[in-house]
Amino acid sequence: MRGVATRLAEKFAATREVAVADCVHFCAYRYGHDEPNPYERYAMGLSAGMPIDAIRERFIDAVSRYRPRDLGEALGVVLSHPYPLWWLPWRTPGQAIQSPGWVADASKVIDVMTHFAHEGIPRGLLEREFEWHENAFSGISRHGYQPHRYSYITARELRGERSCYLLTDGNHRVSALSALGIASVAIRLPVGSTVIRANVAQWPMVRTGMMTRDDALSVFDAYHHGNRMPVASAPAPIVA
Repeated sequence: MRGVATRLAEKFAATREVAVADCVHFCAYRYGHDEPNPYERYAMGLSAGMPIDAIRERFIDAVSRYRPRDLGEALGVVLSHPYPLWWLPWRTPGQAIQSPGWVADASKVIDVMTHFAHEGIPRGLLEREFEWHENAFSGISRHGYQPHRYSYITARELRGERSCYLLTDGNHRVSALSALGIASVAIRLPVGSTVIRANVAQWPMVRTGMMTRDDALSVFDAYHHGNRMPVASAPAPIVA
């Protein structure tokens, strides 16, 4: 269950029209920049009329090979230290520790792109992804993006010389929008969620000494620059 603070932040969120090309996945894949984002490529395959089995197999191959061991590998950036997943420097230490990335067994994997278990990827989780991708693309293709009827895509603004928008909910929908050639989208930005590059010394992980200033800036910049060469390993097994 989400906390009261999270629900209040979303209730009083600001709505903003942003470019799809300024949206970015948690793994630092920018939308609309031809980066190897398995989500966006799934929607691109649907848009191109590829056979559904081929789209699904390509998705399985991509996510089964993306097995980052640390934050730098996850974002495609060189850091001075192998920080755990997902020690984003603007998060509090408590938040970072609660999101370890690697979990003890496959039944605890809740997201195929950001959580991992040594024994493999649950088949049921992949099948759920297929359904979400295909439903999002089908719905937006036929009816457009309808946030007032369903829900808004939500994001955290990362503000430097320009802003990018780190998606916290709505990656399947943004993938569909990108594949359909839609250039902009209305999103919600929860109050107090903006991260300002110039304030790096105040970010919790930097202030507490858990991450260096230079590494924190490299993580921030990774979301602006994108992830064109994600880590790749032997494919993980698919488990029941």
